[in-house]
Amino acid sequence: MPYVKICYNIIIIKRMENQLKNVKLLFILIAVIWFIFGIYTCLESGNILFTAIMFINSGLFFWLGNRVCRREKVAYYGALIVLAINIILTITDQFGVYDFIILVLNIYLFWLLVKIKHYF
Repeated sequence: MPYVKICYNIIIIKRMENQLKNVKLLFILIAVIWFIFGIYTCLESGNILFTAIMFINSGLFFWLGNRVCRREKVAYYGALIVLAINIILTITDQFGVYDFIILVLNIYLFWLLVKIKHYF
């Protein structure tokens, strides 16, 4: 019977590691998209303020992705707050195809974070 319990615990740990890996990859994907948007905005319009905001958002997503995967509770709640703000700002801004892609990714990442809350 102890062998079954050990195997079950190993399966649970592997599942947790896979979910955290997926969360980290999604954070990195969103960070890369924001970085590309920042470069495009800088080259297209030259608006330094929006470019800086996009680069800050990109860096924040990259940093939060690394911290959440280390199972830091403060980073977890910070990520939820940043995602909620991004979702609200994406909806209230001009809405296009790229905004829709970012919105779907942000909502999916928010849902994944809520789903793995018990790891923190």
